[in-house]
Amino acid sequence: MFIERAKSIINSGKRIFLATDNIQTELLMKRHFGLHVVTFPKRQSLERRWPRVFDQIAAEDDLVELFLLAKTEFIVGSYFSSFSGMAIALNGSKKNEILCNTT
Repeated sequence: MFIERAKSIINSGKRIFLATDNIQTELLMKRHFGLHVVTFPKRQSLERRWPRVFDQIAAEDDLVELFLLAKTEFIVGSYFSSFSGMAIALNGSKKNEILCNTT
């Protein structure tokens, strides 16, 4: 669902700010869309960003990424992501979307 939505956004002339805690998702999106995908470079390369033991630097990076996402034009988030929900609440755009794949 996100790939199809990303194609639509990019085809409309926009770039995507991708906020993700999954390195495989980041690599997949960058492979598909190249320079059309912008990410926040985290200071630590963690195998698993969430769940994890508390780490100050990783928490700071996550907070910066949340605020960056919240300042975008609109957000396409996941139904299962509290991060998406918080960014949408901070953003306030009527264009925000929640995608839910229940299959």
